[in-house]
Amino acid sequence: MIIHRITAFSEIDKRQLMDLYSEANRENIPYFYPDIEDEQEALQLVEKEFLHYMEEEFLPVPGNECWVLEENGTWISALRLYRIRERFFYLEAVETHPDHRRRGYGEKLLYSLIRHLKESGSFTLCDCVSKKNIPSIRLHEKCGFAIVSDEGMDYLINDSDERDYGMKLIHLDVSGFSGQYQVRPLTDQDIPEMLKLAAGNPLYYRHCPPFATEESLREDLKALPPGKTMADKFFVGYFDQDRLAAMLDLILGYPDEKTAFIGFFMTDSSLQGRGIGSRIIRELCGNLRNLGLDTVRLCWVSGNPQAEHFWHKNLFRETGVTSERKDYTLIIAKRELAIL
Repeated sequence: MIIHRITAFSEIDKRQLMDLYSEANRENIPYFYPDIEDEQEALQLVEKEFLHYMEEEFLPVPGNECWVLEENGTWISALRLYRIRERFFYLEAVETHPDHRRRGYGEKLLYSLIRHLKESGSFTLCDCVSKKNIPSIRLHEKCGFAIVSDEGMDYLINDSDERDYGMKLIHLDVSGFSGQYQVRPLTDQDIPEMLKLAAGNPLYYRHCPPFATEESLREDLKALPPGKTMADKFFVGYFDQDRLAAMLDLILGYPDEKTAFIGFFMTDSSLQGRGIGSRIIRELCGNLRNLGLDTVRLCWVSGNPQAEHFWHKNLFRETGVTSERKDYTLIIAKRELAIL
């Protein structure tokens, strides 16, 4: 098995590629050439337009690639990969030759692509899949995709289609969150360090009681908003050697697929007032924007001037929505990631 990463039109075996997409090209005849009665003539025109698009529009764009799986000299599966942002990619035309379906070739090709993208860290991979195409939906889910919307978003034209599902795979490599600190998921074994950091921030807990305990921190490590799973949650620590400098609870895709939610953020008291927390948030927002997210939301307790000042400084603004708790009121705020 050979995987081709095609970035130049000269690398394409035009006849093999058209044979691979023969079924899809025939299905496109009524759409592109409804008035031509001769099917072979119309098919040749569709193929000509296909290849013209690959040569003149698709492959000249930096970051765009055509991936092809070849076995025994035959091109069997292919897809187009578009780079929308630095680490945000869109799939199109995931196809396996009709004579070679149900043998796992499409899965092998998708897994090869995913492994390749993981080598460079975090990424988001999106696709639109017809609600009628059950085999394709299952293929995507087997490779780690999830249905995230009832309307597929075509990121090439920024338009949605109710006939498709929006499917998405997000790989978040938290080690790339910071250029200064070592970042990794926090576990129960880190609770003593987490408790020590929390104890140095009494003002936070004065406004948002009760004070942290080992048990409450253990619960925080697993706490989830409605509709989310642990696959969406990243409770991470920022370490300077063995010292915990900051901790962050991040939920992806909440309250919608284009939004990330910061459930908790705290820095060591000895590091505050030096711009370290702001640098962490700035780097985080940059990473999330590169993954294709549009917004970050969070909340702070009404009347906490330290929190309000910090989040205002980092370009978060009140949404006008509040949430009442027994002992305090939460101010819901957001930052648009176009503002970096």
